[in-house]
Amino acid sequence: MNLKWTLTATLMFASLGFGQNSSAQLESHPNVNAAFPEIHDWNTLRISLSRTGCYGKCPTYDVEIHGDGTVLYDGKFNVAAKGKHTAKISHASLVELVDFFRKANYFSLSDRYVSGITDYPAYETSISFDGVSKSVLDYAGQRVGMPATVLDVEAAIDRLSGASKWVGRKRGD
Repeated sequence: MNLKWTLTATLMFASLGFGQNSSAQLESHPNVNAAFPEIHDWNTLRISLSRTGCYGKCPTYDVEIHGDGTVLYDGKFNVAAKGKHTAKISHASLVELVDFFRKANYFSLSDRYVSGITDYPAYETSISFDGVSKSVLDYAGQRVGMPATVLDVEAAIDRLSGASKWVGRKRGD
């Protein structure tokens, strides 16, 4: 195999997204089972979900949940409620939401699950507390091995924060 053919094949595979998917998985996933830390100061808790647009009518919005139960929502496009809205959720809902992160083994997930597809929305979740933080980017992530538990975390944030009432319809349409 000559160098010219190897370089051409590498560029072709990279343009199709093959190299990107593999390297994103390998670079950002430590292959370590990181235990989910206990939350000592609930006031430091921040959970977020950001959903970007797509070539269709995908809802575009951000939601952030604070440890005191404050929910901040910012609807941008293709949502029932545009603009900034606030709400409050119970401590029990916060605990339930954190349990979704725990069940997903969130701190052991890759940072990015990115497919080479070009017309999907991106979903980014994050959690931080007590000086510890982690985020996960989902861009058609199940196509590159993202566990379904990440989808569970995304859905739980929408449901338990109350954001689903502002979004007003299914995501990904």
